[in-house]
Amino acid sequence: MKTPRPIIAVLTLALLTACGEPTVIDIVKDSSVAECSAATVGDMLVLYFPATTWTAYNGKAEGTFEIRGSGELQYVGVTRTAELRFLYDESTGQVTYDGATLNGTEQPQAMAQQLLRTMCDEVRS
Repeated sequence: MKTPRPIIAVLTLALLTACGEPTVIDIVKDSSVAECSAATVGDMLVLYFPATTWTAYNGKAEGTFEIRGSGELQYVGVTRTAELRFLYDESTGQVTYDGATLNGTEQPQAMAQQLLRTMCDEVRS
């Protein structure tokens, strides 16, 4: 009986080619930021926003991207739409936290940092 190894190898290669490389959104979701090295960006956002919406935009410099994760959360007893922004530099592989909006209003940096810390603490607990 012949073994179908060459066919399996060809099918595996075809599957990998069809799947392609990870998107910048996937890279950011699987990365951690300096403010929370204990969890990935994806883990934090999915915990808070079970139906997270992800979008990616070209950044200001070539090879950079702005990734936004948004969803609804309870804040001071009211449901609000939050959007967190992350920057990804393709040349360094670095992901940084860039801020947040609540209901479309830009939050002060201290408030945006606190939101990220709270999300990080929730993932770790």
